Amino acid sequence: MNLVVFQDSDLREMALHEWLDLRQDRVFVISDREAQGVLDERALLGRGYASVSVYSNYIGNGAIDADVLGLHARFGIDRIVAMGEDDVIRAARLRTVLNLPGQSLESAVAYRDKVVMKALLREAGVPVTPFRALGSPMDLIEFEREYPLPLFIKPISSSGGTGVRPLLTRAELRAFLETGFIARFPGSEYLADLMVEKLVEGRLYHVDGLVVEGRIEIAIPSTYLFSQRKAVRGSRTMEKEESLYRRLRAVVESALGALPSPGSFSFHAEVFHTAEDEILVNEIASRTGGGKIGATVGVVAGMNLNHLSILAQRDAQMARHALKEARPASPCAGFSLISSLERERMSVPRACPFSWVSDYSVYLPPASDQLVAAVVSGESARVVEERLERFNDWILGAV
Repeated sequence: MNLVVFQDSDLREMALHEWLDLRQDRVFVISDREAQGVLDERALLGRGYASVSVYSNYIGNGAIDADVLGLHARFGIDRIVAMGEDDVIRAARLRTVLNLPGQSLESAVAYRDKVVMKALLREAGVPVTPFRALGSPMDLIEFEREYPLPLFIKPISSSGGTGVRPLLTRAELRAFLETGFIARFPGSEYLADLMVEKLVEGRLYHVDGLVVEGRIEIAIPSTYLFSQRKAVRGSRTMEKEESLYRRLRAVVESALGALPSPGSFSFHAEVFHTAEDEILVNEIASRTGGGKIGATVGVVAGMNLNHLSILAQRDAQMARHALKEARPASPCAGFSLISSLERERMSVPRACPFSWVSDYSVYLPPASDQLVAAVVSGESARVVEERLERFNDWILGAV
């Protein structure tokens, strides 16, 4: 089988050569040049890929589409696999043109365009954070009258919090009205690609999992962990006995049922629990969560979620077989991301001494603003949180 694999992150982060059988699959890898740390194309080709192509201006580079069509003309592409959110719509458009199976354009837009997504969820009765598309400054003025400050402005199709801007005061609202609705070209009008949301007071959770042929096979709730140290962030999986576990799963299952299904895919949903005890869906994506979420879920589910996503997009039966063989390594897991804020990258230890750390990564510029990431396992949520703190203390004391 001939596969095009879009991977918008560092190519060293995913072991495609181990996750796919390159004796029977010809894999053409396409990635973002700016996301690479030390790019060694010869070493990557040594893994057995048919080709490795990296592009600048990755999200907006139309030459990528032309090159995939060229690959199809030469080799006949059977599957297009999208691993990152930035590739979901591009991959769906190419599948449509080439008449290939996989996530449709309708489904891709529903999971990528946050206004379309939330409108569909609201129509289906799934509770969502209040929102409105910003077609003009008047939309923001009217929304703020109904939902007073604080608010969030965000691009309709951004990922990873890119472009998010809080409006906390009247002065910030005024400043955004004056300068936030910028046209792409002088003399033209603003192109509607922003939305506004009510800033929700509450705790943020995420639910990650896998759907195979429309059936939810994995759905694991986690709670984000926000440290007093601004350079540290992370999360941990929840225990089934925790009070919100079932409610978080239930609302995400409802959200998955309300959107056009990609068929077989991994997902990442973010959900608020408010002070009024409401459960509100913030957003949901048809890809694995970023950072170390895929590996963290893998500890609890028995296999890296990115690995399962690739298998599911290639062949649903391969994913089902892998799930039967999967053996969880620990009942709970979590991850820590430590950014390079006020630290020198080159002094980071290259090895980690803790046996309960299963995935330790050191990052170099310019590919990432992260310094270090690690996945921690433990027999309980309490143990995982204690070990994450111990790991953070070790790193921040060492660099």
